[in-house]
Amino acid sequence: MDTAEDVLQRYARVMAGQSDIHKIETMAVKAVYFYPDTGDQFEAVFYWKRPNLSRAEFRQKPKQVIAFDGQKAWTASLDPDTDIVINSREMPDSSPYAANYSRIPGFEGIIGGPPLNYKSMGIAAVLVGVVAVDGVKAHDLCLTWPDGFARNYFFNAENGFLIFEEVKDQKGLIHTSRYSDHKEMGGLFLSCFRLNKGPLVKDKRIIVHQRIIELKTNVPLPDMLFIRPGIK
Repeated sequence: MDTAEDVLQRYARVMAGQSDIHKIETMAVKAVYFYPDTGDQFEAVFYWKRPNLSRAEFRQKPKQVIAFDGQKAWTASLDPDTDIVINSREMPDSSPYAANYSRIPGFEGIIGGPPLNYKSMGIAAVLVGVVAVDGVKAHDLCLTWPDGFARNYFFNAENGFLIFEEVKDQKGLIHTSRYSDHKEMGGLFLSCFRLNKGPLVKDKRIIVHQRIIELKTNVPLPDMLFIRPGIK
């Protein structure tokens, strides 16, 4: 019988490909977001630097930035042409974004999947069982953080790929992500397409397509990139 550790180790080996995951110090990922209900589309760029610096840039008008400087999450709006700061503010620790950065501080917060160093974070992993996900036999793993937050990850039982995630938000509503188009990019073997579905609220459900189009590792990233800018 497989254990939760067996499933996670297999996933790490598959994702790593020929790379040494533990030698990844920085990551830069470019993605395209598409909202099928409205037809809206825009690019986003994500940056990560060990041990827990994160920055997400959503290239809309104005450009939106959400980041974690290692201690606090912050957000800012920038002019898309000049990068002049329109406004910026620190986010409370209780905000969903701040909580998410704290729970998944590694590059997994960008590309999806469980934190590979879950044991050192005090996270418990339990193999719930084997279920069918879109007709595919999958291992259902539940990870529970020290504060009680839980998320279920589903891995293809045949090849070890991450194919599905399910999580309840603070209101108890379920959010899901389906992962597909697994291929090599930037030295890693990962899902390049994610279909995110929000909960059904007032007969409406937010659906987002996210496609990774570029991934680079160990690129120079200055610490200032993750520090909240002031307004000039």
